[in-house]
Amino acid sequence: MKSVCLKREADGTYKPAYTELPPLQPHRGHVIVEVKACGLSPVDVKVLSSLHDGAETLPVGYEVAGVVKDVGQEVTSLQVGDSVIGLLSLASSCSGCAEECEMSELAVVPKPESVGFIVAAGSLQPALWAYTAVHYLGNVTAGNTVLICDGATANGTVAIQLAQLWGAKVIATASNHEEAEYLEKMKPPPACIINLSKTRSFVENCLAETGGLGADCIIDQGVDLFQSGERYSEIVLTALSHEVGTVTGERRRITKHDAISALAVGGKWITSMSQLQLDPPDSQFLSMKSASVSFVFEHAWMLSARQHGKYMHILEDLADKLNKDILKPMIHHTVSLLDACSELSTLSSHLTGKVVMKI
Repeated sequence: MKSVCLKREADGTYKPAYTELPPLQPHRGHVIVEVKACGLSPVDVKVLSSLHDGAETLPVGYEVAGVVKDVGQEVTSLQVGDSVIGLLSLASSCSGCAEECEMSELAVVPKPESVGFIVAAGSLQPALWAYTAVHYLGNVTAGNTVLICDGATANGTVAIQLAQLWGAKVIATASNHEEAEYLEKMKPPPACIINLSKTRSFVENCLAETGGLGADCIIDQGVDLFQSGERYSEIVLTALSHEVGTVTGERRRITKHDAISALAVGGKWITSMSQLQLDPPDSQFLSMKSASVSFVFEHAWMLSARQHGKYMHILEDLADKLNKDILKPMIHHTVSLLDACSELSTLSSHLTGKVVMKI
């Protein structure tokens, strides 16, 4: 059985590699899924290594769509031949980027017949991220104004659609003309698109669009910690170096001060910046606005058994919305299993849409 993993090199770094494994046998309550497609995302090696106690090889690929090949004891809701979708836990020893993987019966839902394997796999991680940020952390409802940064990415596209579906007014940022053009073609498009490559003052544009009140919820996929021209601190550079598939080249995005300044009173700032540094003046500014900061880490649902019900709610609602063509994820392109290793090192350069491995 062919699989892709991250293999530790002599210098301690991890790099994508192919491996041959014996056929998998299902444990109690688990099924073997013949992988038809797997969404690819940048990998945080530091987190993975800590979960796997610094193992020589680490699994890669978690967003799986496939067909049940074998079932273990006490599996009652699935049978061989069922088409399913689901996400592997970061703590799983299996790679989803493989010919087959083992998944818990309780971690998958049926794939709608009208939805292809590629679209299903490509929507899993963006949807889990978007539901976590927009619904569970942002509590976005009708009448709210939501600012979604990097709206043309796979995560941003789904977050925009969910916020619009729940009645919110959406402001989205774009890093360049191509991203802005993509956002303009969405149906419906965001109420306001702020092209960061053209505007001189993001905060002024955001406040003008909200009548001076600011956004009720700001959702980012990373922010700059300092103003343009200032250098990253050593801790941020170190954090970025732990991510496989993350290009650290220049990219226009808002700063942490921009986010705080654009927040409304009582607003919620939902950030993906795990190494966020808030100075005392930042905290005081947030406090004076009675605002809050939350961190979105979509894999937390699979790492905590107590939150399993929320994870299953997201999967079931996603499957329903895909079946009804309510959610339309953006697929950038597909690659074969043989090309997956080289693809993992360039994932973040594809700014619009999701890359999917197909078999």
